[in-house]
Amino acid sequence: MKFMIAMYTVPDDSVALSPEQLSEIELKHSRFRERLEASGTLLNGAGLEFRRESLVLHEGHGRNDGLNCTEGNRAEMTAFYVVECQSTETAAALASELLDDHVVAVDVRGIHHSNGM
Repeated sequence: MKFMIAMYTVPDDSVALSPEQLSEIELKHSRFRERLEASGTLLNGAGLEFRRESLVLHEGHGRNDGLNCTEGNRAEMTAFYVVECQSTETAAALASELLDDHVVAVDVRGIHHSNGM
């Protein structure tokens, strides 16, 4: 089964990271991706622009910037991986490896339709 592991960070905290902290984060994710690619588990993934640089379209309400999406919550989805594994528990175990001071939450969701993966 395919799962999306969505990673949530606090943008203001992200932009305040030192070059050394950014290097540590990049190394952690590089190792994670290499391990999952070698096993055939990692199918896809991407980093996302911050919500303030996005837009949201609402049916009947036109266009709003992404900040209106979830007021009051400082954490937002900023990256994701798509993995293929046997169970939700396996996907959750992989997702838990991503939690740290930078990735403050993960969301594991089954994928019921996909193209090109």
